[in-house]
Amino acid sequence: MTFFKYLSDRITTIIFFLLVILLINLVLWFDPFHNIVLSTLLYIDILVVIISSIFVVTRYWINHQWYQKFKLPIDPATADLLIPINGAHSNEQRLYQGYINALLNNHQIQINNILSKQQEQEDFLNAWIHDIKVPLAAIQLLIETSDGKLSEKQVMQTEIELKNIENFVEQVIYYSRLDSFSNDYLIQDDSLKKVVNLVIRDNMNLFFSKHIRFVFNSTDISVLTDSKWLRFILNQVITNSLKYTPNNGEIVISLKDTEKETILAIKDNGIGIPKADLARVFDKGFTGNNGRQFNQNATGLGLYLANQLSQKLGHQLEIESPKNEGTTVKIIFPKLSYYNDEMGEILR
Repeated sequence: MTFFKYLSDRITTIIFFLLVILLINLVLWFDPFHNIVLSTLLYIDILVVIISSIFVVTRYWINHQWYQKFKLPIDPATADLLIPINGAHSNEQRLYQGYINALLNNHQIQINNILSKQQEQEDFLNAWIHDIKVPLAAIQLLIETSDGKLSEKQVMQTEIELKNIENFVEQVIYYSRLDSFSNDYLIQDDSLKKVVNLVIRDNMNLFFSKHIRFVFNSTDISVLTDSKWLRFILNQVITNSLKYTPNNGEIVISLKDTEKETILAIKDNGIGIPKADLARVFDKGFTGNNGRQFNQNATGLGLYLANQLSQKLGHQLEIESPKNEGTTVKIIFPKLSYYNDEMGEILR
């Protein structure tokens, strides 16, 4: 800020100050009890103006360094956009300084969130592209080796690969809807047995090809959920079990109803999950030891999405994997309660 702009911002104060001096001069000049010489009065006025001017100039130079901070060029290419303002000399400047720094801090947080989200999307897209290439290559190979006619086994394998492609496409769709979940869900009473059967039917070719036995040993229970989103969650869990369950294995689904919650458990007798990996199975992109050794194409996106969507629906996903006993994934549906325990006692 230049000195003249500094003065222009204070022109009202300067005019008020001059009017006060003029008023004092008039009072002293017309006061009958004081005989003041005009030259003395002018001398006092000039002295006051000079002292006031020195004060104004001094204040300007004291604050000049702080004003210069607002003239520094901002490099748009810099990685860190947070350039805090400091060096305030007055309460007014501290107020501006605090507000500006808060804006800069919030701006930096938002920028970091956007960059993080972009990086997540880029990582997801790269992993998805890697995933979908595998079934596409498998289908192409089946076509090339079929001599124009697919055997029953090749037809089944083609259908399995097409199902894999459909699953990967669904992952992209549901991943893109994570942030707009509130625009696309409908919570209502739904049959768990119905949803489970739909998912099993979708994956029956993989059950047949690996000779995996499916057991549903519970009576039906209805829960509050969105059947479309729950179907996707179940599909991620069951396809994951199918990947890591060997031929002639078994997948058992059971339901348990308690006073506070309903539990849907999917248990397989597959290779299990190492204890060291259990805490990270829901992390995005985490494939663990099994993914690296037994499923080179694993990207760790299925369980991540399943867990994210479960949380948004108000459900809870848990995984247990005792050594040499396979893996059990539980989807927990808490029951809605409109009264706390104390109120419940009063009502009873």
